[in-house]
Amino acid sequence: MQIIFKILDLLLQSNETLSAVSTLLSQSLTILDSAGLDEISLEQLELLLDKIPSHWSWTEIQEFFDSSTLSDSFKEQLKMWLQRRLNKSDSTTTIIKDSAQLTGSSFDPN
Repeated sequence: MQIIFKILDLLLQSNETLSAVSTLLSQSLTILDSAGLDEISLEQLELLLDKIPSHWSWTEIQEFFDSSTLSDSFKEQLKMWLQRRLNKSDSTTTIIKDSAQLTGSSFDPN
C-alpha cells in the first residue's frame, strides 16, 4: 500500500522530512498529491526527488504523482528538473569514460 503525501503539507515541514519522503519515493512506497501547487523552489525539488534512481525517466516519475492534482506548470517544472538531471548524469558518465580511456582503465556504468 502506498502512502499519499500532500506536497503543500510537506513544504511546511523540515528539509529532513522532504528527504525522508524522497527515500519512500525511491522505494515506490508513496504517491504525491500536488493539489494547489504550481511550482516549488529548486532546493525543495532537489530534496524531494534526490533519492530516486538516476536512471528514472518521466515515465517512472509520473507514476508517483496523483495526475488529477498535477498542474501543467508543476509538471513542466518536474520535466525540466528531470532533463537537467539526466543531462548532468550523461555528462558525468562521459567524463568518467574519458578519464578511464586516458588512464587505460576500464569503465562499466552498470
